[in-house]
Amino acid sequence: MPAMLPYYHPTTVAFIDDNDPFLSSLRLFAPDSTPTEYFYSPNAALEWVNRLTPGPSLADKCFSNANGDLQFDLDVLEQEIQSANRFARVSVVVVDYAMPSMDGLEFCAQVQDPDIRKVLLTGVADEKIAVDAFNRGLIHRYLPKAGLGSLRKVFQLVQDLQREYFEQQARFIRTGLGSDSPPVLWANELRETFDALCREHETVEFYLVSRPQGYLLLNREGVATRVIIMTDDDLHREAARCVFYGAPAPISAAIVSGDKIPYLMEDPRDYPEIRDYPWDEVLYKAQQIGEYHIAKVDNPPADIDFDTASASYAGWQRSKSDNAT
Repeated sequence: MPAMLPYYHPTTVAFIDDNDPFLSSLRLFAPDSTPTEYFYSPNAALEWVNRLTPGPSLADKCFSNANGDLQFDLDVLEQEIQSANRFARVSVVVVDYAMPSMDGLEFCAQVQDPDIRKVLLTGVADEKIAVDAFNRGLIHRYLPKAGLGSLRKVFQLVQDLQREYFEQQARFIRTGLGSDSPPVLWANELRETFDALCREHETVEFYLVSRPQGYLLLNREGVATRVIIMTDDDLHREAARCVFYGAPAPISAAIVSGDKIPYLMEDPRDYPEIRDYPWDEVLYKAQQIGEYHIAKVDNPPADIDFDTASASYAGWQRSKSDNAT
């Protein structure tokens, strides 16, 4: 099973084909979770894709050089939700091979962003050309139009490639950090449970966060869920911290046992009466998976600025629709 991703969000897919009825048919099958753009002209599409290329990836922006030392700022991931431009990033292009003004391989060769995944649509006579292009690394997949059957296969492949797009960002982060990489990114055993939580909360994007370690999940309207992930050592440190803050013995015992995980958004000592601090309200039921303990927090208190009306996926879609009319 693939390792955990540090982040994921909807990204734009561009379809380029001079067959207008084919593009119209694709529109009918496009899932709401995938932003799409359609181009009849490969020249217009290429100009658009290359103009839209937004510079360094989010993974790149997490790294910085300070006094010659490579540093990684996990907060950059969390702050990404403030920018609706994240959804405009192109992750996949699906381009027809046989077009009059520019063939699909010429198009792929001129795409400037090396991270974009490229799919070539071929006719029967073009398959040998596509295999050669794949072997040379010019494209990442090819699809014979004659064997599609259902256009849903196109979007199934697109979703696989979008995941692959983010997996390459994850590899970049792991390679850059080496042994300092957050252990949760290597926790393959968490994937099944994490994916189930994402489905339960209709998650369209997620980000690895700290304080406490885990993930921030967002649905299309920007409603948040926090997933806290801790090891036994983390739990013991949290229990000691809670004792320092004056937590009763049963509270620390529940944390050490792995039954509960605390999520403190404030210093309990700042509470008007420390003895009245509502400890039961900041403890969340945990489950153990391998060496990790997981708890979820529904509608967690916001600790960063996030305007759901404009910066959520649904808000971005509405803004995009308004601008198109």
